[in-house]
Amino acid sequence: MLCLGVNVSPLFFVHVLSVFVALSKASSKFNAGIINFVISESAAVGDVVGTLDGFNFSGSSKAYEDMTWFRLQDTTYFALKGPNQKTVVVNRLLDRDNDRKLCRESSWPETCAWSGVLFALDGVVLSLRITVLDINDNIPRWPDSALSKPRNSHDKEPAIELFVAENTPIGGVFDLPLAEDRDYGKNGIVNYEIVKPDKNGFFSLDCSTGPNGVIPRLRVLANLDREEMEEHELQIAAVDGGGQRFVVRLRVYLVDENDNPPVFKHLKNLSPEEAQRARFVIEIDESTPVGTALPLHPTATDADSGEFGRVRYRFSFATPVIVKRDFSIDPDTGQIFVKNTLDCDAGGVSEYVFSVLAEDSAPQPLTALAMVVIILHDTNDNAPSISLTPTAPKIDNSYGTTFYPTFEDVRDTFSLIEEMPSGQLVATVAVNDPDSDADGEFECELSGTRDFSLHVLPWLGATKVYQLVSARRFDREAEAMISVTLKCVDRGNPPQASSRIIPITLVDVNDNRPYFQQPLYQFAVSQQLPLVDQCSN
Repeated sequence: MLCLGVNVSPLFFVHVLSVFVALSKASSKFNAGIINFVISESAAVGDVVGTLDGFNFSGSSKAYEDMTWFRLQDTTYFALKGPNQKTVVVNRLLDRDNDRKLCRESSWPETCAWSGVLFALDGVVLSLRITVLDINDNIPRWPDSALSKPRNSHDKEPAIELFVAENTPIGGVFDLPLAEDRDYGKNGIVNYEIVKPDKNGFFSLDCSTGPNGVIPRLRVLANLDREEMEEHELQIAAVDGGGQRFVVRLRVYLVDENDNPPVFKHLKNLSPEEAQRARFVIEIDESTPVGTALPLHPTATDADSGEFGRVRYRFSFATPVIVKRDFSIDPDTGQIFVKNTLDCDAGGVSEYVFSVLAEDSAPQPLTALAMVVIILHDTNDNAPSISLTPTAPKIDNSYGTTFYPTFEDVRDTFSLIEEMPSGQLVATVAVNDPDSDADGEFECELSGTRDFSLHVLPWLGATKVYQLVSARRFDREAEAMISVTLKCVDRGNPPQASSRIIPITLVDVNDNRPYFQQPLYQFAVSQQLPLVDQCSN
């Protein structure tokens, strides 16, 4: 393909880091703040996102700060490496353009932000937010499927072809295929424009912005006469936010033998303006099996007879790739089928907006468009997910000795120092449920014990953080190990539940003095006994 009038800027590797730590004066030592990092989408696996060194979140001594390690709740995209797990690195390739589980916030695609929870050695809980920057490394272009082959030796390039009835009223609009750009937001396609108009100025280009981006449509500006000119040619361009563009030819063919275009039944009594705004809404559960026909679909009729009146269906040119990935359409009936497993949880798609095109079977078919919206309803297909992180505060005994546990010492061990007053933090518990509404709401409780309690920290959004805290003093000499069961149940119907058994080891402290087993010991010694001999047991 020939790309006309394109000024291509050089491509850059962008890798930006910034750190922002917000410490709330009103927060306890368990709620220390938020850490923000920024990374480029082109970062490789193993690249450093940022480091947690140098932040004394709990006001402890420098020695204790150096011993503090961290644990990251979710390591799908990012992980902790290095001494005491203080270096945040990329754990898998980042696709900010298409991976909604990476880009969890509603501001996507303008902003791609991932959020997680960090747990520190002494119970400090931190929110980690990583923004993934888009780079403008793609030029818009139309896919080959949207372009026709050259019709003769004079046509050197493929083009978009559009068949229009000569009796189309002024103001009539026609769907055009979407160009594709793997970049999003300001780096994606922001406009379509006419580079070279048709000779008579019979057509203009309308652009509207919707949930699927910018949609181009060709509008008829004057009465069309096939006998006067049966073919019109324009040049149109797709333009991204960086000014990069791709130009393609658009050929408009006028037809007169096929008098009646198809008409969708639900749009028959509407004006052209009303029909263009109307939405055919279909609601289904996200658990709908692959291969299932949707309960509703738009249908059209054509007043012509024979082949000119036989209607066929397809997705419009402007249909997003994700719709074609998840659904298919029967060309003869217009029925829409589930093609791929649906999931609206954790950043998945919950609403699909696209157009179904009905066309008759004439050699130069006439068409009609109907906007379709498929709404996914969340089902309670996820139980609450429980993540446990042990807490290991420093141990100061009465003899002035201080013990600083390492990451390897306590990575999977839950412990509690004996003879400490109630209120000691044993573990930090992070719980989330990706379901929405009541299906994603949950409560957690401890089963069959009054020795421990749960304290909730309601400040981390979708992730609910609890502290497992002791409710009394413990004596290791009386009980060396304690188990407690945590159970979380959501509010779905039927509810889903998860549970974890937490074994807690009591840590001994030097709280017992040596003692003799009897108050008086008597024995006789011979005066001839050598110096090194044992005199008694």
